Amino acid sequence: MRVDSYSFGRIVLQGTVFTSDVIIYPGRVDAAWWRKEGHLLQVEDLAEALRMKPGVLVIGTGYYGILRVPRETVERIAASGIDVKVEKTARAVEVYNELERAGNVVAALHLTCWSQRPAGSDRRLLLCDLRVPCERHAARSM
Repeated sequence: MRVDSYSFGRIVLQGTVFTSDVIIYPGRVDAAWWRKEGHLLQVEDLAEALRMKPGVLVIGTGYYGILRVPRETVERIAASGIDVKVEKTARAVEVYNELERAGNVVAALHLTCWSQRPAGSDRRLLLCDLRVPCERHAARSM
């Protein structure tokens, strides 16, 4: 399943537009993917993808690279024989598209994060997935 395009907060897969984080499997897309701790990727967040035993797992960390992927997470996945590639999402899409022809690749893509100043406030909130205010980053984005 090739990615047609990716831009800030938007990915197009075979003509279908998605505006939330996705996991791309061979032949299908999980558009309801969400992580246990928002911007911290843990092995448990990828349980279904790892059960598929892909040869390669491509992780997109968002437009600005906000999603944190701890070394321990990468090491645990790699220990199971899966090659892990972690990139900002624009580059992750390029890597995925280069590898997807081989068929044994899965991509977990965080599409975006951005900051926004709520009306009447002097604080900025970092919003994620075009859906939910991310309180975890509110103090950092002021």
